[in-house]
Amino acid sequence: MTCCSIRILSYLLSQYLIYVTIMLAFSISQQKTQPHLASERYSSSLTIDNWSDLYDPDYFFHLTDIHITHYIPETIQNFEKALTLASFYQPKTVLITGDLVDNYYLPFYPLDIQETKQIKEDWLNYSSITQKFSNEIENIFETFGNHDIPRIYSKDSPIFYYADYSMLSKKHNIRDTYDIITQKVGNFTFVLLNPIIFPIPPLPLNYYVHATSSFMDRVEQTINSLIEEHHENIIMATHYQGPVWSSYSKESQRIFDILQKDKVKMMISGHNHGKERMVMHHKNDSFEICASDLRYNLMSGLVTCDNDQNVFHWININNPSFSFITYPIPIDQTTSRTNNQVHKVRVLKFNSVNNYVNNFANEEVKVRINGNEIALNKVRPINNDTAWLYEANLNMLKLKDEKHHIELIGEEEESFDFLIGEKMKIEEQQELLYDDMLWAHNQWIGLIILIPLSLFITFPISCLKLENLLIWTLKETNDHSLLYYLLSIFAGFLGIRSRVMTLPLSFRISLFISIIIALFLPIFTYDVEGYFGFMFIFGYFIINENIQFRFEEWCPFLGFFYFGVAIYPMIIGASSLGLSMEKEYWIQIVDLIIVLGSLIGGLVIGFDAFLLLCERKYAFLSPFIIFPLAWIIVFITYFIWRRKNRIKKSSPTAILEFLNHDLDENK
Repeated sequence: MTCCSIRILSYLLSQYLIYVTIMLAFSISQQKTQPHLASERYSSSLTIDNWSDLYDPDYFFHLTDIHITHYIPETIQNFEKALTLASFYQPKTVLITGDLVDNYYLPFYPLDIQETKQIKEDWLNYSSITQKFSNEIENIFETFGNHDIPRIYSKDSPIFYYADYSMLSKKHNIRDTYDIITQKVGNFTFVLLNPIIFPIPPLPLNYYVHATSSFMDRVEQTINSLIEEHHENIIMATHYQGPVWSSYSKESQRIFDILQKDKVKMMISGHNHGKERMVMHHKNDSFEICASDLRYNLMSGLVTCDNDQNVFHWININNPSFSFITYPIPIDQTTSRTNNQVHKVRVLKFNSVNNYVNNFANEEVKVRINGNEIALNKVRPINNDTAWLYEANLNMLKLKDEKHHIELIGEEEESFDFLIGEKMKIEEQQELLYDDMLWAHNQWIGLIILIPLSLFITFPISCLKLENLLIWTLKETNDHSLLYYLLSIFAGFLGIRSRVMTLPLSFRISLFISIIIALFLPIFTYDVEGYFGFMFIFGYFIINENIQFRFEEWCPFLGFFYFGVAIYPMIIGASSLGLSMEKEYWIQIVDLIIVLGSLIGGLVIGFDAFLLLCERKYAFLSPFIIFPLAWIIVFITYFIWRRKNRIKKSSPTAILEFLNHDLDENK
């Protein structure tokens, strides 16, 4: 082998630069934050006339993403600790927005490991803990999350455990009303949304929301009916935060139009496990709290309502707050439904009971506004003496119609900016959008780049051979034209094609056809209660009496890796074989490593799918593995055949025959 007669850098750039660039650009799996643009908005024109000092603030407790699993006892302990904290506040309602349990099955034998499976034991643990607190907490309302419902064929399935073990199932026939549930408790009207279509595939194919038109029609009808019935404070609750209501579905996007309705005060969601506070305003003025999770960040929340003005308060279960500002309203939670013209501050302070001791050594409550310290007056007990309402009039501060800052002394979490004034403008701004999965949304871009490149490079008809580029790469010309260097860097696929075109026609046709077939092969298979399903690069379906092909954002994402890990490396391998028919080069060892690495990558991804999708009989028959394996066998066979022919032609007998033939011609 040799590499002295090849432009090594140009060869490597043409082989890998575009490929590496695409992979780096679209495979950053730990992307956590993205900008979310909130349009400018205005606070309400409501006046002091819409305010009553006699209004008793109401509140409810919130949890999300609990992920109970008996394999991690801390998840059970933290849930019990969170409900103990909730019982201290004594809310009328605890709202839980999904992922009540986890779905990991970790048996003794590794080959039986399964990640997306209904685990009855975890549901029993969840039910046992919630039942334990049923005497102290009047209502526990739950939506389900994607981890609660994988692999369920229908709402009548015996493994639809949400319908049997959720606390909500004690009040409703969940199998009939699982997707839209309304509850009125105190000053809040809850609309619980579970936007899932049966049959439900395994994870990750239920990560995004693709709502049907009939579902969204019923959601809108439900909200309109509640408004007609004079429900003044509607709270929409769902596991799925706004950004995962698929932007590819007009029906799913209707959720943001519904949020504009006047009596819908906020939507509360979970799903993303964000550590930081995440408040999002959608379209003109809708308002969503994507709450922090219990599982990893040990967070909970308390939503207060004072004169129909809601505030979401974040609470760490290991360092809980005991006093909460119910008015004024934080600027990031201000909408056109927010009254900013009342010059008052009101605080709920909870009493010391059970295992919790209040932060305050005495009954004094103070706030600091723009640096000015103000003591609040103790007004009256709230919720059967569970808490006391404190209040102060701010007229003496003569606050201007502008932004101000308030902090509750002794409570680190209760510190924020607020507005005073009528129809105060809030400028367009970027808000935190925390999610380590939204990066998958853009993976189709890499797929759309790789598919045409792959088809162009392997197109077998010799309409564009690019022989001069190959000759230049092999140093068979003294041409040092800048053009060839630029082509190597910015159009390396032309160099790859120049080498592929030196291969036999039958080889090229086989490679091209295999790539076309790969576009339509199922990447993975899965089962849902005995029904077989297929996942393709743009969607999936389940074989039953009503086969429906569904788009899913994760499919192009996996399709991108399919082309990047299994298909494109084989094109590079073919390009390497076509470098020269007469000899091999040491630099081709790099290509060999990449080709073998693609098979290893396919096995790794296949094993992940083995855990997630888990059709064990066929998991390792995925094209992720079969495509590179088949072509590696072809490459080895072709390499051996070509080398044998080359040795045969260079044998002494062959040389003598050549010389004799040459002498005969000279005579």
